[in-house]
Amino acid sequence: MRLKQNKSKIKRRNTKNRRNTKNTKRKIKRRYNKKKRKSFKIGGANALNPDHLEGIDESLLEVKRLTEEVVKPQEEGPGFIILMNRALEHMNNNPDTFTKEDDILWTSGYLNEGFEKGWEMLQSDDIEIDLKCNELCMIISILNHSLLLKEKVNLTILEKMYIFFLSYLNYNYTPPNLSFDYAIQKSYHNIALEEDKLKKYIKGHDLEDRKTKQYLKNIKRKNIRLEELKADAVIKKGELSSMMVDICNNFDCEYLNKSNIDQSPLHGRSFKKLCYHMILIFKGIVWLNIVKLFNPPNIGMELTLNLNIRDLMLHNESIILIPSNEMYINKDIYTEEENTRIFEKDGKLRLWGYNVPHGETQIQKVEINKLNYKKYIVAILDIVNITTMNNFINGIGSNPPTLTKIYKSILILNGQNIESLKEEITNTITIHWLIAHKKKLHAVILDHGL
Repeated sequence: MRLKQNKSKIKRRNTKNRRNTKNTKRKIKRRYNKKKRKSFKIGGANALNPDHLEGIDESLLEVKRLTEEVVKPQEEGPGFIILMNRALEHMNNNPDTFTKEDDILWTSGYLNEGFEKGWEMLQSDDIEIDLKCNELCMIISILNHSLLLKEKVNLTILEKMYIFFLSYLNYNYTPPNLSFDYAIQKSYHNIALEEDKLKKYIKGHDLEDRKTKQYLKNIKRKNIRLEELKADAVIKKGELSSMMVDICNNFDCEYLNKSNIDQSPLHGRSFKKLCYHMILIFKGIVWLNIVKLFNPPNIGMELTLNLNIRDLMLHNESIILIPSNEMYINKDIYTEEENTRIFEKDGKLRLWGYNVPHGETQIQKVEINKLNYKKYIVAILDIVNITTMNNFINGIGSNPPTLTKIYKSILILNGQNIESLKEEITNTITIHWLIAHKKKLHAVILDHGL
């Protein structure tokens, strides 16, 4: 009798699980169809178009839920673990790297504290948002600006995970230099890496080979630096070394998280694992956010976007282009009206940028003190030719500056192949993009050469 009851329970449970899965798919399809009418589409199908949900792994449905819904607080810890693994999978790494034990990264308060700090940075009037450890300054500026338009309570786990990295990777966050102990350990580590590269290279090359000599020279130089650090450690006991923290380096990440690592073996294992994969997770999270924001086609090794920079400006008043120093001082680029408006009576130049003012339909020279918004997507121009700039402003030419795609690439770092992401901007007229408050634009302009 008991056996029959158990079989009956199992049957009911399996039926309920199938029903829940079907309900989840129906909900996602309804949300997708509703969102489809509102979202800005670049073209192509959504990464997880619900019309093709049959047969998709339930973990994939859970990833989609975490990218599109605001979840309950008790779901956030497991949600971060799922998304970190998914991010690593997109960067061609083991998708099962983080396990349930690693939720200590959340329960310890570390991830949430990083998110809170990142959110404060994003909202701050005094901090420029400009992230290290990437080659995606334009798309990251667009992502950052899209988050400025959201309320904190409406953020998804995916967006919170991204904002966590704002606090860790922002240029304006300047961690202290390494302690002498860590600086010496890092020097030994760097020498070992260089020696390992030499051993691999020398197998098929002569000792007099040019590259062999360069490796030997590097090792000698690093050993001299090591001895200098050891000497300084004795003289400057209790002080920090002159070696700066490199937050893109997992060794330095462990230094910054030493207090967390030392709490327990479980803390140490999880935080070291996070440090080792930190930058790859960040790039995978960026990839997932791009997919969420733009629904691009051809999801694989690249994401096709085709974002025409001029069109973006005409439809977004919060983009400003900062001219080069040569353009600022070139009198030929100013009309008679602009001369009167931009130059004071004593000839002093009022700082300006290219922007589309509210209610206007044309890119214009706008004085910084007359801008309407608080935060701007700031692009630093890399042109001095007046004709090129006028063609851009007036939409002349068949190949306008365009962010065509984000693609996966391989970087060689310390002799190892490292997965990375790059953005392709055809016929680019800019050298850098960031987010800044309008009261900081004077400093941005002065920093870039005026």
